[in-house]
Amino acid sequence: MNIDALILCGGAGRRMGGVDKGWVHWRGQPLIEAMLAVVQRQSHPPRRIWISANRELERYRALPGIAGVLQDTTADFPGPLAGIDAAFAASKADWLWILPCDTPNLPTDTLRRLQQACDGVDLTVAALVDGDALHRQPTICLAHRRSWPVLQQQWQQGQRALWRWQQAVPHRHVPFTERHAFDNLNTADSLTATPQQDTP
Repeated sequence: MNIDALILCGGAGRRMGGVDKGWVHWRGQPLIEAMLAVVQRQSHPPRRIWISANRELERYRALPGIAGVLQDTTADFPGPLAGIDAAFAASKADWLWILPCDTPNLPTDTLRRLQQACDGVDLTVAALVDGDALHRQPTICLAHRRSWPVLQQQWQQGQRALWRWQQAVPHRHVPFTERHAFDNLNTADSLTATPQQDTP
């Protein structure tokens, strides 16, 4: 499969006090560097890595091993759909692996498991299994570019919710049981409270 990755760093970081979350330090390094390592050590790594960002652009561009930094075309942090739209426009890959900049405990086979579930659908979404409950993780998904026109149509209609776009295309949820795999480090307290994931 022809896959590129997109790391979403373009948010306002409101729960982190308005800082650029990609450059917040966790375990001695910026979150964006931790996420690049997550992507690069996947058992089936993507072809190229893109970053969606709206601040510190030159700093992001200086990171090694990335294809480019994509800025939203609209102001005021419009949300992840804007970054995904820009990535589909820039990437030549058939599939786009989308992930946020604040989940450094993702298992090293996350992309492989999303790939394995994509037969017959245009999008697979990670979901945490907790007893009988299935908690969707919409910011961690694998999307075919066939889903791009649907995203653009919804954007033009004023729809900004990531999960609504996902629901509008043929999709499948992929179960994960690793307890801390999807912990979001989006507050100052979470930077110290989140344990290291013990997945291979």
